[in-house]
Amino acid sequence: MTKNLRYIGSYDVNAEGKFLWEILCQLRHLGRGRIVTKNEWTRKWPDQPSYLKIVKAQPAMDRWLLRGKLWANWTYRGIDLGMYEFSTDLARSGHFFLQKYPVTNLI
Repeated sequence: MTKNLRYIGSYDVNAEGKFLWEILCQLRHLGRGRIVTKNEWTRKWPDQPSYLKIVKAQPAMDRWLLRGKLWANWTYRGIDLGMYEFSTDLARSGHFFLQKYPVTNLI
């Protein structure tokens, strides 16, 4: 007879969602002009919009699609921060992309 498994530690809520390059490599023109947000942002600040509007994406084309550079207009907690270059912290899951048209409730 098997014993029940007991998990030790906390559940990683940031792991819900996909890796950013997993999303962008499936879109035409690597998602240029599309809006991507993180599960962490929508969970912490549901009333303040936080998202990235993709300007240019350049994946490193490694085996696991974990590296690359991303240029995006970053809106964080309702404040437009302008264009940023993201090259680190892109290998974390928790991203999801918003459809083209029903974006009005977030913006």
